[in-house]
Amino acid sequence: MKLRVVVADDMSSMLRHLVSLLETEFEVVSTAENGKLALECIRRYAPDVAVLDLRMPILNGIEVTREARKLAPSPAIVICSVESDPDIIEAAKRAGALGYVLKLHANRDLITAVKSVAHGKSFPPHNRANNMNIAELFVPFSSTMNRDNPAEMTNGEKPRGTLRRLALQATDSWEKNIPRKEGEN
Repeated sequence: MKLRVVVADDMSSMLRHLVSLLETEFEVVSTAENGKLALECIRRYAPDVAVLDLRMPILNGIEVTREARKLAPSPAIVICSVESDPDIIEAAKRAGALGYVLKLHANRDLITAVKSVAHGKSFPPHNRANNMNIAELFVPFSSTMNRDNPAEMTNGEKPRGTLRRLALQATDSWEKNIPRKEGEN
């Protein structure tokens, strides 16, 4: 029997992308575009796993995680976010999330993360979680990075503005390449 999954993300193109990834191996029983609806879906469908965006309207992913962990049965939680700040990742873990996947690595990591958390294992594994640092993506450009251009931050800093722009560019690309059902925009 396939694992049952609820997916929540406030960006509809990202939500479609995550669902298309997950449907290859799991039964996606419901989707939501805000935290309140995500919690309602979790209560109604009692999924094995919930994949939640961190920053959603009404309730964020951490708030949904806290509330979902109080339910019986309680789903395993994977947070899927652009945020790589270790404090945010730790806050998600403290709230009860077993998994944390960067959206930039969703194609590579999300299915493994869902399988891991469904079996009570954390994702990424402890040794990899300690080394999660989005700045590694920018290492090849470190010799040309400067403070005058926000897209070219120095290697040791957290390029949040840059990361958001990259995520939006990636989402635009996904939106153009995701197959649409007839009648969908």
